[in-house]
Parts: sequence; structure tokens; C-alpha cells
Amino acid sequence: MTNIFEKIDDVKKEKITKVTIARQAASCVAMHAKFYKSNVSNDFKGNKFFAITENTVEFESCKNVVTRNYGEDTSRLHIIDLEKYDYDKSVIVYSKSSKYIKIINPDMKSFLQYSLKTGAYTHENKIDFDDKILNAYQEMTNTETETFFHFYEKRTEHVIRITLLKKGQVVENLRVNVGYLTVIHTLKECDFKKAQSRERMADRLSYNHPVISPKANVRIEAVCVFNEAEPMNRTLIDMLQI
Repeated sequence: MTNIFEKIDDVKKEKITKVTIARQAASCVAMHAKFYKSNVSNDFKGNKFFAITENTVEFESCKNVVTRNYGEDTSRLHIIDLEKYDYDKSVIVYSKSSKYIKIINPDMKSFLQYSLKTGAYTHENKIDFDDKILNAYQEMTNTETETFFHFYEKRTEHVIRITLLKKGQVVENLRVNVGYLTVIHTLKECDFKKAQSRERMADRLSYNHPVISPKANVRIEAVCVFNEAEPMNRTLIDMLQI
């Protein structure tokens, strides 16, 4: 029977392999790409490559690197040939969108709790903590504050939207996340745009709650949401106000 540690090793191995394949595939189109962006840029963190190319030979070489290793599995490796569609113009829009994911990792929660309790953080938005809540929180024991805040970490998605037009009419809409690799091949007129970064409308957590970055790791940005659902939290605040 495969144990959990073997499964973790398999996941790590596949991730490393896909990153390596993405880098090799991207190198096939890097020199003559109409547009090329890699993890060397400030926009991408981690292993990401995005390219638009008119060079069919280089595109096929890129495609072969991916299919030779993964066949038709395009998870996080997107090789998109627009020439299989009936169109006369494409509009390709690259944008970054932010979303906040609830933190369930105990170590990360403890790290944020400690940063908040000790004041070792910077404030990233204009929403202030309620003074009574924050003061009470910093006076409580770790056990008392375990469920005092919910934390949500900011994640950034790099999104590519492709609109195909024929005689001015939309014939196809495509959308992918960049993942490790996204390479687009087109021989026709291509209008490439960059859209402003935005936060998903469905979240809006950072519009209504304080956002902090721990001084010990400024790359982390987390929303702090007071847990109103736990009655004891309000009781503790009231007790400390007496």
C-alpha cells in the first residue's frame, strides 16, 4: 500500500517535472516570440511562462516538448493553436486578479496570530482594526485567541482571455490561467492588451476588513476577519473592557 509520504513525493516530483518541461518548452519560442514574459519579470512569481508567437516551426517544437512528456494532459501547461479556428482577428488580454483564500494551515495561522498580537506587521489597506477588538486580542492568551480571527491569504491569478473575431463578430471566447506555461500561436492579426489588476468582485474581503503583511515575511498579505460567530469572543472583549 502506498503511504502518504510516497504520495507527497509523487506530487513534488510531478510539480518539478512540469516546471522543467515548461521551461524547456518556453525556450523553444523565447527568441522570436511576438510577446514573451517569464518568471524573470516582476509580474510573475514562481515558475510561469507566457508567449504569443507567429513562428510555426518554433511553436511546433514547443508543443512537441509538452506532448512528448504529457500527451494531451494540459493541466497547467497550455499550448493553444488559434489556427484551428475560423477567425480573422484575435484580441488577447492579459490580467492579474487577486483572490483571498482562507488559511487552514495551523503553522501559518499561528504565525499570523503572533504577528498580530505583537504588532509585528504593516497595514496594507485603509480599513483599521476596531481598537477594542485589537486591544483585547493582544491581551488574551494564545488559547483564547485561537478562533478570534479568520485569516485569508492573498493569491494572484494570471489570466489570459482570448476573443476571436470574424468580420467584426465574436466567434469564440477562451480563458486560461497562465499556470506554468501558456503559449499561443496565431498567424493572423492580433491585438494584445494588458488589463489592470483587480480583486475578484465575489471576494471584496480587502474592501471591508484590515489587511496586514507580517514584518517577518512581507510577501504574505492576509485579511483579518473578526469571528463574530463565536459568542465567547465578544464576552472576552467586554470582560477586558471592565
